Amino acid sequence: MSYTNEGENYRKYGIVIIESYDKTLGYTVYEYRKPTIKERQEIILNYIIQNNNEPIDLLYLSNKLCVTKRTIQKDIKVLQSNNLIEVIPNFTQGSQRRNIIKYIGPQKDITGKELTLELLYDLDNPYGFRDFDWEEFKMNPSLDKRIIKK
Repeated sequence: MSYTNEGENYRKYGIVIIESYDKTLGYTVYEYRKPTIKERQEIILNYIIQNNNEPIDLLYLSNKLCVTKRTIQKDIKVLQSNNLIEVIPNFTQGSQRRNIIKYIGPQKDITGKELTLELLYDLDNPYGFRDFDWEEFKMNPSLDKRIIKK
């Protein structure tokens, strides 16, 4: 799997593209998944909990979630307004660097079933994120099944 830069994320609309090699078909296939806004915010929150009191790289999150850095900033603002996180400005060598984000919400028991980036990119999709198949995008799927009589 390769990361994209922020310019490439501009028109992805949060659709995560997962590359995998299908041995039966003999070529690379792509799976498309799109977490909802609430799922994306929960993924970000769990990432913050895993990396508590550390500087958070928003560009990394934007690349993994296929949204712009500004979208991640908006999600962090929502989490902050819900009193779940605290953003602490981080100044090193006189300039501001990645902010330190601290989880201040209620105590969460870690069960291993939380939404994470790893779960989003899992090929088996155990959580059941929205995924897309070409059949869903056809203008008229019944055209393939129609028998034309001569």
